[in-house]
Amino acid sequence: MSPTTFQKAGGNHSNSDLGEMLSMILQEMTDTSVSIFISDCILDLPVSNSQKFLSRCQISIKNAINEGRNRIPNLGVEIIKMTSDFNGKYYYPNGGVEKLKDVKRPYYIWIFGNNNILAKLNSVVPVNELKDFGFEGIVAYSKKVAEPYEIKNRSLTSTTINPTKGNYNATIRVNLSSTLQPETVIQDLSNYTFNNQSLVIEDIKPITASNSPYTHFINIVIPKGVNIAEDNLILKTPQMPDWVIESNDDSGIDINDNLNKTTGIKYLINGVADAYKKDKVLTSLRFTVKRK
Repeated sequence: MSPTTFQKAGGNHSNSDLGEMLSMILQEMTDTSVSIFISDCILDLPVSNSQKFLSRCQISIKNAINEGRNRIPNLGVEIIKMTSDFNGKYYYPNGGVEKLKDVKRPYYIWIFGNNNILAKLNSVVPVNELKDFGFEGIVAYSKKVAEPYEIKNRSLTSTTINPTKGNYNATIRVNLSSTLQPETVIQDLSNYTFNNQSLVIEDIKPITASNSPYTHFINIVIPKGVNIAEDNLILKTPQMPDWVIESNDDSGIDINDNLNKTTGIKYLINGVADAYKKDKVLTSLRFTVKRK
């Protein structure tokens, strides 16, 4: 049985609109609350016009999230794909039913809340701790946030940067938790840009000290001959992760060949992405460079 389909006696089933369900959840929230919605998110496709149906679902999700953002300006959304053991019935669009036994099937955890509160929640229960419980992927959305940061020399002893073999090597310490992004996004250098494209990110490393106000080291290089006094490092909103596309099934048929896929999940997550479409920057770090 699908959590988005309510089972009735005799095997009949009726559908609930996921957009309406999310809208009801968000209407009950405040800026200090967190809501968690767990579902397999299987859409009960009609026999015909399935693409039109999927497009309507995407718009419905977008509208629900936009309404939530209007009420809670700092609303963040995290969608986590998990897998678990499954024994039960699978309903086909044409009315057929298939019994599945001892298989792995995906389900999804949707988390809504003020992005600062979600950041604290993530620090208490890091996503990587879910790997032993069927974790497969996460995608997160939030508005642009102002994260705390500082820039120092590579040894972190001074705000004045000394040259090394002609280059200037600096380290930015920053707290990126409120962006809600997983390490795969944060450590992907292609998600960052400088105003001056001559500057280079050498690497990005997590900070493991529990008492640190920052979450990451961003080691940057100002090449010899590049003269700047100020610049801006931008963390862009990333592309949709591959797991979303790989998890999607458009037809709802041949379940045994698509056990790790979910009918329409791409459209549901795209609906959330559409609601954050104008948010192209997650955070920006404007810094000055003092050189010796």
